[in-house]
Amino acid sequence: MIRNIIIKNREEIKLEVEFFDNPTSKKILENLPLTSSVNLWGEEIYFDTGITASFESATLDVKAGDLACWPEGKCLCVFFGRTPLNREDKPVPAGEGSNCRQSFKGVRRFKKK
Repeated sequence: MIRNIIIKNREEIKLEVEFFDNPTSKKILENLPLTSSVNLWGEEIYFDTGITASFESATLDVKAGDLACWPEGKCLCVFFGRTPLNREDKPVPAGEGSNCRQSFKGVRRFKKK
């Protein structure tokens, strides 16, 4: 399931996401488009979706380019680099989430130039 997602802040960032075929991804796709305020936590953006999702395949194992649903906060998280919990180069999320992407194009545009 390839979908384009547009995140607007000061600029419009278009991301091409190939979602996993799982219940969390389907629930997110069913609820698009949505409007929310974007928050920044290190090199992760997250925003409230209002979507209650399951914890299928919940993990703390994420990498830059992952899109995950954080059920505890009803948030969608976009990882594009280090987070405040990092000890190595890959991001560490605040809590377990369900990864809902297979491929992700455009994430590097979030990095400050």
